[in-house]
This record gives sequence, C-alpha cells and structure tokens, in this order.
Amino acid sequence: YYDSVADRILRHLKDRPLSIVRAPDNIGETFFQRHPLKGMSRGIVEIPQPGDDSYMALDGALGLRTAAQFGAIELHGWMSRLDRIDNPDRMVFDLDPDEAVSFAEVKKAARDIAQHLDAIGLKSWPMISGGKGVHVVVPLDRSLAFDDTEIFADGFARGLAEQAPQHFVANMSKAKRRGKIFVDWLRNKKTATAILPWSLRARKGATVA
Repeated sequence: YYDSVADRILRHLKDRPLSIVRAPDNIGETFFQRHPLKGMSRGIVEIPQPGDDSYMALDGALGLRTAAQFGAIELHGWMSRLDRIDNPDRMVFDLDPDEAVSFAEVKKAARDIAQHLDAIGLKSWPMISGGKGVHVVVPLDRSLAFDDTEIFADGFARGLAEQAPQHFVANMSKAKRRGKIFVDWLRNKKTATAILPWSLRARKGATVA
C-alpha cells in the first residue's frame, strides 16, 4: 500500500518529525513509537533533542519502506519540519465526535469551522481521519512559533465552544462531550502529532486518512 501511495504521502512526510503505530504481528496488537530503535536505520533520520531521546523522520521512499518493513501501520506527523522545527507549517483541529453525533453533523461542523477560519484570513482543508472524525488542517507560513500557534488554537477552540455550546466542547472530558464534538486543539503543541494524509489506520478494514 505505501509503495502505491508514496508519491502522495511523501510530500506530507518530507523533513517532518513523526511517530508511528506499529503492528509487527497483527493489527490487534499495536504500540506507539516516538523514537528510533537500534536496527531501524536505513532511511531513518535521527533528530537529537536536548535533554530528551532522539526523535525521527523518514528519508523519502527508503524511509517509508523501512517503516513498513518494521510493521508501521499509522504515520503521525509533527506540525513542523526539520529546517525550522520550532515554527509549525500547519495547524490541525481534530473534530472528535461523541458516539451519538452523526457523520453528517461532523462534516457540517468542519465546514462551519472552515468558514470561521476564512473570516480571519486563514485558509483550511478538511481530511477524513480514517475514523469517525474529521481534521481541519490550516497551512501556515512558519512566521510564528509553537507558543503562538498553541495559544491561538486553544483560544479558537474555546471560542467555538462558547459560541455554540450545543455543538462543541473544548474540554477532552468524555462526560462533557456527550452529544457534542470535541474540538481537539492539543495536537498543536510541539512534539504532538496528527495522522498524516494517506496514512493507514490500525483498525478493522485498515481504513485510510
């Protein structure tokens, strides 16, 4: 699968730190990997971080094949790229609905959020996540640092929840999101990740983002 979509996914992977969900034996037994492992070197770019374990990125098609060879199913990317690692080139709002919320409602919410963003000069595009939600992705020009975009994302999500409390919640509490959509802005913190376009999901049927 990853060979067949390499030309589509590599533009999103290029120079981007990432984490992977691996299923070496079967899709029912997975684990989340943030750091490179010994033996996992061909096409893997190691990213040293002060006071922390190294992170990793994939070096083009070779890195993608290595990840697949090690049983990588899901590819989750940072909001920034290696050449300006502290300046995100995108922002993501993950719309995570309660079980009672229909997908039609989630799609409408994504359109509404896109209109709100457009009204303040931010273009965006929607992406089905391979699950029950939708991601609203906002490309950025990298003029701001993570501290700036995190503050904005937090305020924007809370503003949605205050403006339309019957539809949105900005708190990750399961109890508070009953019948509503959680606008997950937390993926905009440094080292946080979001599923990348064309990534498989480690779910029944191997759905695709």
